[in-house]
Amino acid sequence: MAPFRYVAAAALVTLVTASSSSKRGLCVIPPRDNPYHAEDENVWTTHPHSHLNWYYNYESTPTRAYECTYDFEFVPMFWGAPEGGFIGATPFLDSIRQQLKAGANITHVLGFNEPDGLFEDGAANIPAQVAAKEWTRQLEPLKHHGIKLGAPAVTGTPDGTMWLQDFFYYCNGTCSPDFLPVHFYGSFEAMASKVTEWGYSHQDLPTTQHAFVESIRMFDDWRNITRYAYFGAFRSDTSNVGANSAMLTEKGELTDIGSWYLGGSRTNKMPHSSWAENLKAKMNTIRLGVFVALVGVLVDW
Repeated sequence: MAPFRYVAAAALVTLVTASSSSKRGLCVIPPRDNPYHAEDENVWTTHPHSHLNWYYNYESTPTRAYECTYDFEFVPMFWGAPEGGFIGATPFLDSIRQQLKAGANITHVLGFNEPDGLFEDGAANIPAQVAAKEWTRQLEPLKHHGIKLGAPAVTGTPDGTMWLQDFFYYCNGTCSPDFLPVHFYGSFEAMASKVTEWGYSHQDLPTTQHAFVESIRMFDDWRNITRYAYFGAFRSDTSNVGANSAMLTEKGELTDIGSWYLGGSRTNKMPHSSWAENLKAKMNTIRLGVFVALVGVLVDW
């Protein structure tokens, strides 16, 4: 008899294979040191079952492949700032204003990405005082354009909570975000939530698929979650969260999870990792776990 988790995963798959959701978006991962595959960017918008209608890419400007895809809403992010801030310049604000002037439909922006975290871990690592200054200079003026602002997304640690308290202290009433990205979520009565990253890192394939399907079902059923984006839009051999979390194989083919996310059926294309990733997974076993992140709590997105 197959282990229960395998049976459960197989049963739950039937709930996802033919489903799609207007809530679903794309977390675009900028190319790292790995080879860049331009053709991968087209998978998410050309798949016959895809209903993805929004995306973000950790940057202030849209991904080039989607610039002319007008039904694919771009959500800019003010990722971070230099240690001393942008002296005499407002690059993020200028970029958004230029895009608006060119006709872009920008309705929301995301704030700093884990400003309390370590830079080497992919976090922005910004002092709260600097962040407050840059928020006032570059994000707050966007309210005049009707854009809703996401507060800095701190890590889900006591340090993150303290950083956010310091941030609002230094703001001194000049920062007014419309929604608050956090690193955990629960039952937010009368609120709406946006999950901009989630997954189950460095797990075997059945466990990963089971977690994916359970999450999809919850996100689609829970009316307080209005948008969500899975962290897996990359090839399995370049994944930093384990090959099984990837939506593409090392050859650029949709994995089961990738196809399910787009509303398709099982592909039976197996994700494989690189030798370096296998070694990294073994060395980081203690760090395994769910990496739910950036859950935005907002009023009406």
